[in-house]
Amino acid sequence: MSPRRFSRYLESATGCGVEDLRVELRSPPSPATLRFPFSAAAASPALACLTLHSIEVSGLNSRAARPCSTLEVIRLHSVRINDGGLARMLALCPRLRVLSLHSCDDLRRITVTAALGMRLNLRSVTIAGCSRVVEVDVAVVSSLRSFRYSGGFLSSFYLPGGACLADLYIQFGVQRSGNVLICKKVFSEWFESHVCSKLITLTICSNVLFVVSSLPIAIVHAESVKMDDFFKNMTELQLLMLEMRAPDLVNIYVFLKNIQYCNLERLFVQVPSIPSEPLVDLFDYVGVEPPENGLENLKVVKIVNFNWNHIELQLVCFLLRKATSLHKMILVTPTLVPSNAPGIQKADLLFLAEAGANGKVILRESDDAVAQPFHSDAFADF
Repeated sequence: MSPRRFSRYLESATGCGVEDLRVELRSPPSPATLRFPFSAAAASPALACLTLHSIEVSGLNSRAARPCSTLEVIRLHSVRINDGGLARMLALCPRLRVLSLHSCDDLRRITVTAALGMRLNLRSVTIAGCSRVVEVDVAVVSSLRSFRYSGGFLSSFYLPGGACLADLYIQFGVQRSGNVLICKKVFSEWFESHVCSKLITLTICSNVLFVVSSLPIAIVHAESVKMDDFFKNMTELQLLMLEMRAPDLVNIYVFLKNIQYCNLERLFVQVPSIPSEPLVDLFDYVGVEPPENGLENLKVVKIVNFNWNHIELQLVCFLLRKATSLHKMILVTPTLVPSNAPGIQKADLLFLAEAGANGKVILRESDDAVAQPFHSDAFADF
């Protein structure tokens, strides 16, 4: 398509008063290819949602750039835009409520300044696969209710302490020792400012679980903070486990102990589709006592990629014993028959079989729409 024809299409769309505009290039952009003039968004009197995929944006730094007074949702996928361009775009969209960024690899520091934060009414921010991002700072956006991040570790990461975040999704990449210290500092500050106190839904990966599982205890001891204040409103938890070994089960137990005052009703655990390599000690045991309380309100449990690993089986049996109000536990497994994996206790298999006979445990060979986590479509817009 020639730039002239593309321009005519945009003029036609704005002239028709389009409310939801999606522009996607099917082939990779080149220096001479099409660009989306941001003035087209400002010229549309009714445009509320703009989605751009694999296309460059022009006109953001022009003195003639006008505010987009109606735009409430911006989704950018594989868009070449730098930090300054994004800041300018946000400044031109005072009514923006939803910002989604996916695979925007020119971004490094996604920061909302204090002056801009006072003008914005951002409710939701999603960042996924932006490979060069090292800093996220939306601390001044007090209106934020939803934050979702999937990508590499960040050197700095700030959320608004006074925000009433309802859902939080954090998935980091491969764990590195240096980043663990950064992560501890970030999450310590979050706990101290009670960022998580209003959360209803939380999804974290095992890299984050490793860090946050012990933080509340240290903060409570240091500052005499009541344990009730952490995650007290949370009703759904999803854990994305990169591995499922004894130390990972320890982290799950410790975290559940720390949130035992919450109202957890739904628990989702995704374990690796390929089982972890066998341990040196095949009968390795978990040297931490599981929590005694805190699961009285748990009604639904779903474990995806259940491989009949003895560590996974320990988690299943623990939940069956402690979740006294459990309605159903769904195990999505590639095999419906227990494997002969080392370390499995016959008593655990018998206990699981009894729960299956009673209809409390359901085995499925594939995942389906039954009992999906809130964040199952966290990045569906892309």
